[in-house]
Order: sequence, then structure tokens, then C-alpha cells
Amino acid sequence: MQHVNHPASPQFSTGDFLRQGAWFASLEPALQELILARTVPRNFPEGAYMIHEGDASRGLYVLLDGWARFTKHVSESEEVLMHIGGAGSWFGDFGLFTGRAMGSVIADTPCRTLLLPMAEFERIVAEDPRHYRAFNQLLLSRLDLLFRFAAEARGLSAEDWLLARLRGLVEMRTRGEPAGDTATIPLSQAQISSLVGLTRQTLSGMLKSLVSRGLIEISYRRVRLLPKATEPRP
Repeated sequence: MQHVNHPASPQFSTGDFLRQGAWFASLEPALQELILARTVPRNFPEGAYMIHEGDASRGLYVLLDGWARFTKHVSESEEVLMHIGGAGSWFGDFGLFTGRAMGSVIADTPCRTLLLPMAEFERIVAEDPRHYRAFNQLLLSRLDLLFRFAAEARGLSAEDWLLARLRGLVEMRTRGEPAGDTATIPLSQAQISSLVGLTRQTLSGMLKSLVSRGLIEISYRRVRLLPKATEPRP
């Protein structure tokens, strides 16, 4: 899968790449440099658990290359999809504050990441407690979206909830990832079904309806939101 402004380019540093993302760009330059200096590289093969739900937190990750899915158990045997993240996604922030992983993060492709270890996060906030607020803001921005998703799930029709959930994925990517084609989401219909809690048969009809309304395009393991999808409904 292709990514824009890949950090491996000799003309484009990792710092430049991360500063395209909204959260990292909002940090004071001194904190940006601290994070870059204290992260360590971690690579994962396709299918590997980068974070396993319930495990002790290892720290804060950022995805440099690849795609990852974020999942949550709703029972001992059932796991549901919460989000799909691409290059520039930060994850593990919940564990920074609780010590435990709230959900799992699984590599959908080979993934390159940087990890800010828990011990280094604790050093940073001990050296300057003001930095705690900056890390907390990353978590709060996600909670803001999750509360909205919960309200939309109760207040919208099933088809509008599906569209709202797809919009939410794009918004999460726009907030956290560098500029690029954030409107295209690498999702299969099985994954979308897990994401919104619909049967495959029901989902198929709704996706066809959204296509006919000019709101989305669908290709193999891809959904793209069209500009009309962001317009308010009459």
C-alpha cells in the first residue's frame, strides 16, 4: 500500500513526517524533540499483535508505515473492529494513564513503528509536569469522537449511522495522520460489518444505497467517501 511523504525518503525526516499530523504538530518544539530522541524503532509482521488487550502498557506508539486495525473484545470469544489506522497514527495513549491496554492493535500489513517506552514517558512528565497535559490531549480527542459515536448510534437510522461511522473513521485519520488520501479506508465488507454491528446481507444493501446516493465508492477492500458525504443532509 502506498503512503504519501514516506519518512524513509532521504529528503524527508521522521520529524517532518510526524509534524504533518495534528497532535504532534500542536506540541511545543522542545517536546517534539524529546519524543523523537527517546523513541525506539519496533517492526511487526502482518498479523502480529502490536498491543494486546489487557496487557501492561509498553508505552506510546506511532505507525510510520503500514496499516493496523484497532479491536475490542465484547465477550471472551468475540472481538469487534473499532478503527483502521495508517501511517502517522498514534496508539497506546490509554495505557499511558491506566497502565493497561484498553484494546488490541493488530498489524494488517507489515508495520514499522516508533515506541516511546513507558519509562521514557514517565521521565518526560517528571522533568516537566506541563507535558502531561499534551499527552492527555491525545486521549481526550479520541474520547470526544467516541462520545459522538455513541450518541449517533442511538439517534440515527441504520443507514445514516453507517455513513456517520465511516465519516468518523475519516475524521480520526484526518486529526491524527499526515496529509494524504485519508478519505479512502482499507476495509472489507466483513470488517465494516464488525465495525457497525450489521449482518453482511443488511450491510450490502446499505452500501449499495450509499453508492447510489453518490456518497461513497467501493472497490476491493476499499471504501472511499466522496465530497458529497460530508455535506449535511436536507
